[in-house]
Amino acid sequence: MRLFDDLEIIFTFLSALKKKILALGKRKQCEAVNDWRKSVINHLYWSASSTPDGSEACESLCKVLTNTRLRNDVKKMSPKQQTSRLEAFHSLVNFFAPKLTVFSYEGMTCRMLLAAMHYNENSNRDAATTQSGEKLYSIDFPRAKGGDYTLREVQSPATFGYVNDLMEEATLAVQNSVNIRQQISGLQNIPEPVSASYPRPSLQEAVRRQSTRYAPSAASRCDAAGPSSS
Repeated sequence: MRLFDDLEIIFTFLSALKKKILALGKRKQCEAVNDWRKSVINHLYWSASSTPDGSEACESLCKVLTNTRLRNDVKKMSPKQQTSRLEAFHSLVNFFAPKLTVFSYEGMTCRMLLAAMHYNENSNRDAATTQSGEKLYSIDFPRAKGGDYTLREVQSPATFGYVNDLMEEATLAVQNSVNIRQQISGLQNIPEPVSASYPRPSLQEAVRRQSTRYAPSAASRCDAAGPSSS
């Protein structure tokens, strides 16, 4: 009898909710609600009939889903613009200019330009196919998925047409005696390195401090140079 009463209460509640959703779906710019109605009703019915009261799992999940920071982040989620392509370009920049390798300002600028040209030429490559025309796929196991796999399309091999274009431009520049550095705005008015803003000690002072195990700090040197107490 209790089960029947509970199911009757659930049915009454869902019937009232269904009417409200139907009324909302008739409003202007709210027609999409009609496509969600069945899923909402089915999910609520399943939740009420399968989840006992006071479930630790349900209560804990509710705390996670209703967290203020999470709710604010959901409002900022983009339905279209994703960062996957930006992350792919950053990975390509790391390939052309590894972080563990030191480059000059000119070298870093040129490598960034090469990365941009390579990305522009190969970012929209077609999927690789078999001889019969079927797409090729690979199964990867990203670390972020904790053991779950991801199915990826295998892209066609990368092309390097921009290299030939650069060679032609460089040849024409040499033939016409063009100063390439003056033609590239990024190679003009080169800023000084960050280390240039720091005081540079003399070589003798650096060697002396290196050979002294406990080199006195600036504060201790000032104290030593001050007047002695009487």
